[in-house]
Amino acid sequence: MKHKNSKKDEEEKVTIEELLHELRTKNNLSYLELSEKINDRSITEKTVKKWEKGLEYPNLNIIYQLSEIYNIPSEDFLKAKDNSFKSGLAGINFQAVKWICYFLDISIKAGTIITILIVALLLVGSFWFFITMCYNVDKSRI
Repeated sequence: MKHKNSKKDEEEKVTIEELLHELRTKNNLSYLELSEKINDRSITEKTVKKWEKGLEYPNLNIIYQLSEIYNIPSEDFLKAKDNSFKSGLAGINFQAVKWICYFLDISIKAGTIITILIVALLLVGSFWFFITMCYNVDKSRI
């Protein structure tokens, strides 16, 4: 019985980004192929990519079309979209990571690691700058 509950909990926590990526790749569709299946000229391959990176979210009309394309209930998309908001993926801190992932075309995990490395390097660099400035000030007093 526990196994079924944990499976249900796991399904409920799927984000819209994960769901869209999983369905597209499972159906062997490229970004372009999916955008062409959607009956809306404003949806391009870049738009689909932004959905999968969590930079934009499909509206209700598009969600309805996606449910028909993938033959799954639109409720699944709506729950996944709600999970994205609940998990904090729309937060301002995570937004920078999402944009890095979009421009570098990398996963969220890789983008997070790169962002952490950049912040660490900036901290070390500012510390080094501070130390050298203090050393130069002391040296000039002699």
